[in-house]
Amino acid sequence: IKRSLARRSGNTMKFHRYTNLAGTTTALAEAVTPDGTALTDTSVTATLSQYGRYVVLSDEFVLTSITDEAQEVTDNLSYDAALSFDMLTRNELDANGPQNYADDAANSSKADVEAGTDKIRSNELRIILKQFHNSDVPAYADGYYKGVIHPFMEFDLMSESATNSFVVLSAQTTAENIERGKIGRAYGINLYVSSNIRADATSTNTYGNIFTGMNGYVIADIETGG
Repeated sequence: IKRSLARRSGNTMKFHRYTNLAGTTTALAEAVTPDGTALTDTSVTATLSQYGRYVVLSDEFVLTSITDEAQEVTDNLSYDAALSFDMLTRNELDANGPQNYADDAANSSKADVEAGTDKIRSNELRIILKQFHNSDVPAYADGYYKGVIHPFMEFDLMSESATNSFVVLSAQTTAENIERGKIGRAYGINLYVSSNIRADATSTNTYGNIFTGMNGYVIADIETGG
C-alpha cells in the first residue's frame, strides 16, 4: 500500500490493523437489534525520515569533460535513490516478519548457503503457501502471492531435479509475459530475484528471502515531497 501524509502535518502516520472477525452462527431475532461488535486492532505507527545526498562537480570538470558528467551523475544518484527505498523497505520486512528456515532447520548461516550446504527447495514454497492459506493471508489482485529471493536461492531452485520441481511447475503455470526480475510462478507464488536480499546478522547471518500477501506492508511519504 502507498500512503501520503499531507504537507505540514508532522512526520507520524498511524495505521490500525484489525483482527478478522471469527464469523457468526447465531440467527438474528425479528425486531431485536443485536449488540454491537467490538473489533480488536493493533496500532502501527510509521515515523517518516528524510534520506538523500548530493554530488559536487567543479565547473571546470563539467566544462572540460568529453562526456555529459552531470547526466551520468544524475543517473547514478537515481539508482542510489531507488536502491535506498528498496533497502529501507527490505529492512522493515526483514526485521518484523515471522521467519522460516529451509529444510526444517532450526537455523542457518550465510557460509552454509554460499557453500551449497543449505539449499532452498520447492517444498519451502509449499510450506509458505500452506502458512498463508492457514492464516487467511489475502493474495494479490491476480490471485497469487509474491516472493523475492537471492540469486543463490534462484540457483538452488533452477538446479532442483526432483519431481514437480520449481522449473517444471513454473513452465506449466507462467503463461503471461514475464515481468522484469520475475523468474516464474509455482505453488501460487510469483517469484522474483534480487541481489538486494541481505545477509541478516540478526538471523544467524543468513539470507532473508521475503514472501508477502496483499497489503503486507505500507510505504509512506509526504505529499508532493518526493
